[in-house]
Amino acid sequence: MLASLLALLASFSWGTSDFLDGVETRRSSAWGVAVVGQMVAAAGALVLAAVLAPAPPGAATIAVLVVGGASSAVGVIAGYRALAVTKMSVVAPILAGAAVVPVLWGIASGERPGSLQPAGVVAAVLGVALISRGDSRATAGERAVNRTGVLLAVVASLCVGGMLVALDSGGTGDPYWP
Repeated sequence: MLASLLALLASFSWGTSDFLDGVETRRSSAWGVAVVGQMVAAAGALVLAAVLAPAPPGAATIAVLVVGGASSAVGVIAGYRALAVTKMSVVAPILAGAAVVPVLWGIASGERPGSLQPAGVVAAVLGVALISRGDSRATAGERAVNRTGVLLAVVASLCVGGMLVALDSGGTGDPYWP
């Protein structure tokens, strides 16, 4: 029960953050929003790790996590830029497609999915294809769907998915050093 509650709170936090960041990128630079957001998150994570973590991981683990961090940085900036140039209702489902990347990585690494996972991947890909085709016209106060925004969202999704793979690959089991 506690795990479900924490998962729900985490999902709410991520969703709220993405929405507010998307709104802010329409008024400010996507780079500025990304840099400030990442600096605040990194500072909080470093404080927690310094106080609570038993010891830092080895060099190989850190290298994998640095690659994941770089992938995340590109994904965040591409995602914010996508939110700034096209409809949020188009970008959000494409970004959610990041969950497909670890599934595909697992299959490529020899894991075998359960019976529902392939159906979920197909549904996600079809949903992204349908939503990204959306109405290219914009009404008053609304952004039009454009190819640049869709491509940026796809790049962001792939990069965030790559970050998830790196976190899993570099994982140590310690909650403060992924």
